[in-house]
Amino acid sequence: MLPILIGKNCSAHFHHRFFSQHHMPLSTVLIVPAYKPTPALALLLREMSLFSFLAIVVVDDGCGADYEPVFDAVRAIPGVHVIRHAVNLGKGSALRTGLNYSAAMFPEAVGFVTADADGQHLPQDVFRVAERLETESNVLVLGSRQFSTDIPWRSWFGNQVTRKTLHWFAGWGLRDTQTGLRGIPRSLALHLLRIPARGYEFELEMLTLARQLGYAALEVDIETVYLDADNTCSHFHPVRDSFKIYRTMLRFCYHSAMAMGIEVLIFDCCLHLAFPLWLAQIVGKVFGPLGLYSALLEFVFHSIQPNAHVRSRFLTLIIFSGLVSYGIMLVLMSNFPHCHTFFHKALSELILFPLVFMIQRDWVFKSADTIKRNS
Repeated sequence: MLPILIGKNCSAHFHHRFFSQHHMPLSTVLIVPAYKPTPALALLLREMSLFSFLAIVVVDDGCGADYEPVFDAVRAIPGVHVIRHAVNLGKGSALRTGLNYSAAMFPEAVGFVTADADGQHLPQDVFRVAERLETESNVLVLGSRQFSTDIPWRSWFGNQVTRKTLHWFAGWGLRDTQTGLRGIPRSLALHLLRIPARGYEFELEMLTLARQLGYAALEVDIETVYLDADNTCSHFHPVRDSFKIYRTMLRFCYHSAMAMGIEVLIFDCCLHLAFPLWLAQIVGKVFGPLGLYSALLEFVFHSIQPNAHVRSRFLTLIIFSGLVSYGIMLVLMSNFPHCHTFFHKALSELILFPLVFMIQRDWVFKSADTIKRNS
C-alpha cells in the first residue's frame, strides 16, 4: 500500500523539481525512529535517500530478531545508518538516541529532520521541511497536518486537546502539536538531549522547551495520510500515552501551585501567632514563592536569562500579586465576614493563580532570546 500512496501523492511537478535538485546535498540529517516497522520502510527510505541528506539515521527501538530482515533491507540503502536499542525504550528515547548519534557523527549538520517510520510522512513533505530548515536554521519547523478530512478519532481528539492545553500552558498556538515530522535546529537538538522523557511525551517536551528557549516555530502544510480508517499502524496508545503527555503539561503549573499552597499555609500560621493581617501577607509572600524560585526557574520555565533579570522581575511580580491579593482579601472579608480568614486568603490566591502563571510564563521567565527574536 505504501508505494501506491507515495506514487499517488507525488505530482509530476514535484518529480521534475526533485530530480533536478537531488544532486544538491542537504546540510541536514534525517532521523527515523522505528518500532516494529513493515517491509515498506525500506521502500520509503529508498525514496528519501534520493534527496541527498548528509545521512539517514534509523533507530531500531528494540524490535527484536523477527524484524531483522526489514533492517537488513534498510542497511542496504546507501547513506543509511542503523543503530539499535537492545530493548524497546520508547519513541522519545529513540529520538534522543538518533539526535545524539547524528550530532556527534555529523558536526557539520545545521539541523535534523525527524520522520515517522509508518509511511504517514510523504517524501515530498519531508523534503519541504528539510528545505525550510536549511534556509531558517534557527527555527523549529513543524510539518503540520490540516485535519480537514476524515481522520481517526484518536488522532483528531488527541491533537485538539493537546493544542488547546499547550496554548494555555506555554502560550504557543500551534495547529498540529503531535506531528512527528519536524525540522530541529542543531542548537535546539543539543538541549533536547537532556530531556528525560522516554515516550511520546518527548515530542511535547520538545515544543515546551523550544518555546521557553526562545525558538520560533514555522508550520509547513503537509498531507494528512492514514493507511487505514483507525490508524492501526500507529503504536500510540490513546489512554496511556495521552496521560503521559498531559502529565507533562501539568508539571508546568505544579510548582506554581505548590508555591501558592505553601504561601497560604505560612499565612495561616502567622495569623495563629497573632500577626496582623498585613504582616502575615508579607511573610507568606516572601517565604512561599521565593522558596520555590529555583524550581520554577530550572524545572518549569527553563529560563536562560541572567539570574539578576529574572530575580528583579520575580520580586516585582511578588509585590504586585501581594498587593492585589491583599485587596481581594479585604473585599472578600467585607462580603463574607463569617468565613475564616484562611478561606479569604486561599480564594484570593486561587483567583490570581491564572494571571500570575501567565505573567511568569510571558514576562518573568521569558528568555532574552525570545524577546530579541520577537522585537
